[in-house]
Amino acid sequence: MTRYVITFNSDTSRRYYSGCGPQYAVGCYSCFGSEFKPTPNIYGRGSGLMHQEDINEPAPIKRRLRRVNSKTRETETIEEAAIAGLRGPIVILGDPGLGKSVLTRKLGSEGNNRYVRAGTFVRSTMPADSLPRLGGRLVIDGLDEVASSMVGGGVDAVLERLSTIGNPHFILSSREADWRGASARVRIEDDYNEAVSILHLEPFDRDDADLFLRSFFPDVDAGNLLDHLSARGLEEIYSNPLTLGMIGEIARAETTLPSARADLLERACTIMLREENQRHQDATHALRSNADLLSAAGAICASLLLCDRSGIYIGPTSETPDDFLHLSSIQGLPFAEAAAESRKTRLFQADGEGRFTASHRVIAEYLGARWLAICVDHTVSERRIRFLVTQAGGVPTSLRGLRTRHKITASFSGF
Repeated sequence: MTRYVITFNSDTSRRYYSGCGPQYAVGCYSCFGSEFKPTPNIYGRGSGLMHQEDINEPAPIKRRLRRVNSKTRETETIEEAAIAGLRGPIVILGDPGLGKSVLTRKLGSEGNNRYVRAGTFVRSTMPADSLPRLGGRLVIDGLDEVASSMVGGGVDAVLERLSTIGNPHFILSSREADWRGASARVRIEDDYNEAVSILHLEPFDRDDADLFLRSFFPDVDAGNLLDHLSARGLEEIYSNPLTLGMIGEIARAETTLPSARADLLERACTIMLREENQRHQDATHALRSNADLLSAAGAICASLLLCDRSGIYIGPTSETPDDFLHLSSIQGLPFAEAAAESRKTRLFQADGEGRFTASHRVIAEYLGARWLAICVDHTVSERRIRFLVTQAGGVPTSLRGLRTRHKITASFSGF
């Protein structure tokens, strides 16, 4: 049987942009700080992006970060504005969907700073192109997305690249679960001869969640929705911008709310398939079944994650960017017949001419895991799936979300 997706090359750089976009504005959800802002009814009819000066902006949600004070050794909370005044290397940690990428993009646009994806930086043949301007920091986002099963992991790969361009000051983001703790911190301090500031991105509190819902879902009763979640012990749902956005979508469209994470993702992804614009309700993607669209989207997402690519490309095959897969390479996979149509849904967002990325990595991991489970249910052996998601006897950090964050694939025997 064909090993469907492992034939794609995976030795070139990638860029993975999640967040702001008309399809699913998680980025704007997380900080309201992007150059372009979503209209309050972004998910309904008339949705789209408007320039900042064209709309009335809500008060921005100022993100808070937790750290250990280097002098008192006590835990303290700082505002995002205080990051600019910190000395030495900075590492920002947070759970999936908490807004790390949005915050780092915002930091990368400030002053003389420069933003770059970790995967792009590590694989670049000209890392000096990423150097910030004088006095600025290189803001490196998504250490957890660097595929590495070696000792030291992605940190060593990033430090090696930084050393080739003179060890500039930097800010690095990573998922909490994929940060290697003291060993990674010591490696950075050895190279920079300075203490590292480890910052933990704080989740939304109730006030943040309330402002978020009132700003982006004005037709949803924010107070009642938050009370509903609190009464069921589900405060962690509204503490995460990504999952809160999904709950907002569901609350506006349906009468009941899911309590399990897998149910939440399934319902949210189904809602994101809907074509709200009446002018497009006879389009091919609007006529496809939800089952076909979700399966095809899963084939796309699994391929991108397993091949360490940023997104899909629909232009001439010969012009496919190095860190993208051509859509035609995916359409022949099992249950991917509707790949072209699924690309037109809000599960994906534009990233330049002919280029599309998943709306968020968490959604990509869920859909990819869902597709792998369907493949196993239809004669693709578990052994082949295990082969796809392991490397040198282990699971690289860039694939751990696909394997462990969703019980669909974690339930496979032998994982």
